[in-house]
Amino acid sequence: YGVIGIDLASTGDDSTVATYMAHFDTGINVIDDSVESWSAFPEEELVQFIEKTCGKHPLDLVLIEKGMGADADYSERYWYTELSDLMDIFGFQIDFRRPVTSKYARARPCARSIRTGITKINEDLPTYRRLLEEYMYVHPDKQVLEQYPSPDAMDSVSIAFNLSNVMNGGITSTGYEVKNPPKNAAKKRKRRYERPVYGTSFTSRMNEYHPIY
Repeated sequence: YGVIGIDLASTGDDSTVATYMAHFDTGINVIDDSVESWSAFPEEELVQFIEKTCGKHPLDLVLIEKGMGADADYSERYWYTELSDLMDIFGFQIDFRRPVTSKYARARPCARSIRTGITKINEDLPTYRRLLEEYMYVHPDKQVLEQYPSPDAMDSVSIAFNLSNVMNGGITSTGYEVKNPPKNAAKKRKRRYERPVYGTSFTSRMNEYHPIY
């Protein structure tokens, strides 16, 4: 199944990053595509990324990291409305989760999975170099971490990896708030778009991806 993790920009120095991760029955994860937007209005870029992803790969869930401020609930309603048409067309679900642990703690499960080769990264990823750098400088001390750029690419990977692997039984803690299933999970949406047939073309490419360590 496929998941997109989205880390929305929270300040003028942040970017919005969306990352697509595929999970295979063998237990292997592949970080296959991403998009980064420095715009204050990234809606169109995210919509195009989701449309492109659904045209190539299975997409079951879009996970958005929820902010901590008073505007977080408004942001959740806004993005739910903004993406509702795509949800109806392609049949994926959307969920919002607020982080409850440090960036370092949230990054550790995926970093460990990358080191052991369980999670692989497409080296053509637009954010590939940046992702490597962010995994290198992420630090448990927040004051040390503040000396570096915000690890937006890593955050988008963390939410996609952690929540989907908890659902899949791969890890036990997400680092994000625990809450009920997504609002639209109880009622299965009918997909108005026929997914392309997936198989050898995508699966065979999995073996071409290499761990970053």
